[in-house]
Amino acid sequence: MPKEAIITSDIEREKLVREIIKEKMEISQNNLLKIICPEHMAGNTFRKTLQSLRDKRQIDFHELSNKKIWFNIDSEKIKQIVDLEKFLKRQEKKISIDKKEFAEKTLENKVNAVKMIFSLFEANSSFNSLMFGLGNMPKEQYDKVSRMMEKFLKLNLEIWKNDKDSEYLIPELIQQIIKTSPFFSTMLQILDEFREVKWSNDKKES
Repeated sequence: MPKEAIITSDIEREKLVREIIKEKMEISQNNLLKIICPEHMAGNTFRKTLQSLRDKRQIDFHELSNKKIWFNIDSEKIKQIVDLEKFLKRQEKKISIDKKEFAEKTLENKVNAVKMIFSLFEANSSFNSLMFGLGNMPKEQYDKVSRMMEKFLKLNLEIWKNDKDSEYLIPELIQQIIKTSPFFSTMLQILDEFREVKWSNDKKES
């Protein structure tokens, strides 16, 4: 990058840092420092700029071998992750209470709760996989969210399995998965067509 005058505008400094991080996808703080300082800003200003962008939830970092690896990230995605993490931690703290409350529900309400919770897990997992596949979510963040969601599902599965109505809950959940999944729906359609053709052939032979 050619030498330029020191940037004095906070907005321009933040824009430069974000553009470089976006271009590199992920970059260590030391390498970022070499690109930006001292041509564009002083070292202390550089660190303040990083902190300001992080406070605004526009960039973040993960640690790798004692290095800070920065990545550019959409603020709304960060907010969703933070909100999700808080929600899951609350669920974990309330697990004993939830177990009692769940046991007191009617069978219909239990079934609806199981389907809703699993749909939350399924939708979030699909969204995270899509964002990661598109390169819009760093692996560190993807792994963190995946672990949280798996823990969340496992906590709820323990409640469902040990409930007095478990013999109805799990089959209902499996049936929903089969009905709503395009893969399973296609397979069921193929099986139905196969049975119909077989029945027709058997009838002709007889």
